[in-house]
Amino acid sequence: VKTALCILWLMLVLVLVWLGSSLTIHSQDPGTNVGRSSIGELVQQLESGSIQARIDASYTLSRIDPLVAAVAVPVLIQALEDKDGLIRAASAYTLSQIGTAQAKSAVLHILPRLINTLVNHNSD
Repeated sequence: VKTALCILWLMLVLVLVWLGSSLTIHSQDPGTNVGRSSIGELVQQLESGSIQARIDASYTLSRIDPLVAAVAVPVLIQALEDKDGLIRAASAYTLSQIGTAQAKSAVLHILPRLINTLVNHNSD
């Protein structure tokens, strides 16, 4: 059962990576209409000490225009090395939504570690 769960999770992440920005939510929600001036604030949140603020910023970046959110790719890639698994997962998801070559490459690089975290978490 654990192996099947890991395979399904891996398939989902791979689909997100390869589809990239085509899965980005293009909503008219005010929350998704983030301008370039707000990106700096979101990047600051990504670097803050609060796990919840970092996850919220990552989620917001996953919902906006990938061309605008691409500015945050270097910080999101750094977050893939965070000690907190939730931060790593949120960053990987956001990078898959941004979908640039650099973002996709980073997600593919971190996939084994994310899967290992999932397997170890489920074995507890």
